[in-house]
Amino acid sequence: MKPSIEDFWSLPINNELCDFYKSMICSLDVSNETKKKLSVPLLMQACPGYVDNPGKGVFFVGQETCGWGGNSETVGMSYESFLKDSVREYRMMEAQSDFIVNRYERSRHKGSPLWRAFREIVQVSDDADAAYRPFLWSNIMACDYEGHSFLNCLSAKEENEFIEFSKQKFLGELTILKPKFCLLFTGPDYDFVLERYFGLSQNWKNVDIRSLKECSEPNEESLVYVKTFDWSGIRFIRTYHPGYLQRKSLWKIVDVISNTINELLK
Repeated sequence: MKPSIEDFWSLPINNELCDFYKSMICSLDVSNETKKKLSVPLLMQACPGYVDNPGKGVFFVGQETCGWGGNSETVGMSYESFLKDSVREYRMMEAQSDFIVNRYERSRHKGSPLWRAFREIVQVSDDADAAYRPFLWSNIMACDYEGHSFLNCLSAKEENEFIEFSKQKFLGELTILKPKFCLLFTGPDYDFVLERYFGLSQNWKNVDIRSLKECSEPNEESLVYVKTFDWSGIRFIRTYHPGYLQRKSLWKIVDVISNTINELLK
């Protein structure tokens, strides 16, 4: 039986998330023209499976959405229209949980490499099972820009503002949700963002997943692409986006990450 939206709201942590979003989600200081090109922010709800399995959850993090929002009568499809909706935080938090529970099964994204990796690592047996698995899902950037990455699209001033806004959102989510592991499918193009978020040292990329005693294949050369670091008690694993791994025939990296995370969770 699938959980209802009410089941998600019955979890106190989701009300805490909602209060946090209300405190900051309207604060992005960019031009109106840029607000029209940025998508509605991806807002999270923790699923029952995550709350019911403390210390066992994996936080999946992508780059940004690929078009995200609602219909024109509510939040619309841009940050500008999102700001006009009086119940925007509730609506978009519910949009994520509704996607997981009801829309993922028929989504065009279901067969994508990202969601294939998700199913493998979280060990989802069927679509109805997803909300009862211990996972979280968000992105390193709060919005997409015209359905794509913000990279090389904004002025230096607006890029800095957007990164700081996304940092505030993402670090707030981490602080409230307190995951044990965070899997970053962000690739090297977003490493400069991670460095700003977490104050990483210059040599942080010298440490890869093979340094962990739980690594299932410490002699696998391709794992040089899988970096790892700690921040505030959270173990982060950064690798390429699954789309890239699939194109380059590097899916074994996902297999090793899955096996290693299972060992770390024991």
